[in-house]
Amino acid sequence: MGIHIGQIKWRCKRGMRELDYLLLPFYEKYIDTLSEGSLEILSEILNLTDPDLHQLLVSDIGQVPEKFRPIISKIKYSN
Repeated sequence: MGIHIGQIKWRCKRGMRELDYLLLPFYEKYIDTLSEGSLEILSEILNLTDPDLHQLLVSDIGQVPEKFRPIISKIKYSN
């Protein structure tokens, strides 16, 4: 598929300040270490609306779809 890292960074900048505070530190800390598969999952996550993404990030990790859990965990705890 070929995920473009620059597009991922741009998509991490959201309309909700709360999401920016979580997504941008995650991007800076982990983007260079993610596999192509993880980048594809991150891209799927970033396709969510701001309210849906916020809900995932404030939910108990057990309520997050299993394929999203590794990325969501890193986002939640990257600060």
